[in-house]
Amino acid sequence: SKSRHGRDASNEVRGGGRRPLRENPASRALAAVIAVLFAALAMALFLPARGKLDFATVEVPSGASAGEIAEILGDAGVIRSPLLFRVVARVRFLSRRLHAGEYRFSTRQSLMGVLDQLIRGEVWLHPVTIPEGLRMEEVFSRLEGAGLASAAGLSALAGNPGFCRELGLEGASLEGYLAPQTYRFPKAYGERGILRAM
Repeated sequence: SKSRHGRDASNEVRGGGRRPLRENPASRALAAVIAVLFAALAMALFLPARGKLDFATVEVPSGASAGEIAEILGDAGVIRSPLLFRVVARVRFLSRRLHAGEYRFSTRQSLMGVLDQLIRGEVWLHPVTIPEGLRMEEVFSRLEGAGLASAAGLSALAGNPGFCRELGLEGASLEGYLAPQTYRFPKAYGERGILRAM
């Protein structure tokens, strides 16, 4: 006669093996929630904010924290979630790597794209065209009109013999030395930086 163990084994063979374990409904629900959270996170990180305008100009103050930058970007419609911006900046240790300055962001940029631009310090460059034949004071008026510097401050510096010597020039003024062309300057370049570039 067969042993009990033999009968059990025989029954398993005839029955097609062990019964499959039933899925726990709670486990399926948890997996669904996790999937939704990951999808939402991916959308927030990689999809653009799509604000009302195609571009937004934003001033990031010197010394601003990641949290302050996040609020500025959120108010300007550049990012969807200031909270997520702060979390990503903290997790990736980016808080000290975000550069100050005036930025021009596309509202089609993703949060990660915005962060990368801030890390690289790709600030907005203002174009200014200086045609031939302008006097020095007219050049400075154009620069002031572009919001880049004070015409009076530029004039004072350009007429400073000490500054002219710094540039390797023997004269007492920069009159006649400013090259006519189209320049692109960041807003915070300063009077010295502008005159050195010209």
